[in-house]
Amino acid sequence: NAGAAVTVVVPEFVKADGPAAPSGLGATAPTSKNGTDGKVTGVDETMEYSTDGGTTWKPVVGTSITGFIDGTNVTVRVKETDTTKAGASKVIVIPDFVKEDGPAAPGGLSATAPTSKNGTDGKVLGVDATMEYSIDGGATWKPVTGTEIGGFARKAEVTVRVKETDTTKAGATVTI
Repeated sequence: NAGAAVTVVVPEFVKADGPAAPSGLGATAPTSKNGTDGKVTGVDETMEYSTDGGTTWKPVVGTSITGFIDGTNVTVRVKETDTTKAGASKVIVIPDFVKEDGPAAPGGLSATAPTSKNGTDGKVLGVDATMEYSIDGGATWKPVTGTEIGGFARKAEVTVRVKETDTTKAGATVTI
């Protein structure tokens, strides 16, 4: 005869705790002011990331995550699997964009004297549209629009530099 029935309850499956927060992550600043090409490096496709404090998660594709402005908080963790919970997260902050130092002072510039003692038709030659000039010691700057700037009296001091751009600071100055 069959023996007495025994009820065996198989315990519910419990996922193992996830791994520690990822290490070896880095961040790169955008390459221009208001740029959106800041990135997180050192990730892989076992990971996911969030830009809203962990409310929503997106899978990592490749070895970096791009498309961020400076100051963005990017939370990264190892994704949940069939057997483990999602890992601990790490917040990476995209660094601020910093402009590179400007170029050296422009070279090859020359000046012509006014055509008369009290004339104001002196010129600075050899400039171009990447430059700007000042006649008040650098307090204010005017853009160069051609290959020469004029309207100067004798002994006028004209300071010239390469203009600031989205990625570089204004260059060093030279006074003609």
